[in-house]
Amino acid sequence: MSAGATLAIQGAQAYGHTVFESAFNPPCDAYRATSDATTSFCATASAAHIDTSFASLTAPAPQFDLPFFKNVSNQVMFADAKSCDNMVRLFNTSLSTAPYGIESVRGSVKAQVPGLFEKEQVWDGVEGIRFASAFIENNYLPCEGFRGYGGA
Repeated sequence: MSAGATLAIQGAQAYGHTVFESAFNPPCDAYRATSDATTSFCATASAAHIDTSFASLTAPAPQFDLPFFKNVSNQVMFADAKSCDNMVRLFNTSLSTAPYGIESVRGSVKAQVPGLFEKEQVWDGVEGIRFASAFIENNYLPCEGFRGYGGA
């Protein structure tokens, strides 16, 4: 989370998340274009960092299709299992359709996050999607209410 974003930091901590106040590159943007179809993103905190680089994927076809990503990204989020965040991403707004669109990407991720992995980890050949989305967020809901959740 952005260093100094008090409300966002407190909100994440209320769910039981460990928050690493970070500086982002690029600041105030999801990623930076580094060439024709390649983008990068970096978040750095005193004890943690994440660096990514992704390029548009045209061939071979991505391993997972859009319905898979819709399902994964629309799951209930929790940390301490006491209160849950039901964020529903919308894939049919002007943000995620032309001219912006949704595109398949492949790239690499480097990360060091205390509590998850102490040494830097690197994953190459990572696939995903790049898009902007509007969302509806339902905060601080009792996790028990999502038993058997099928909203994705």
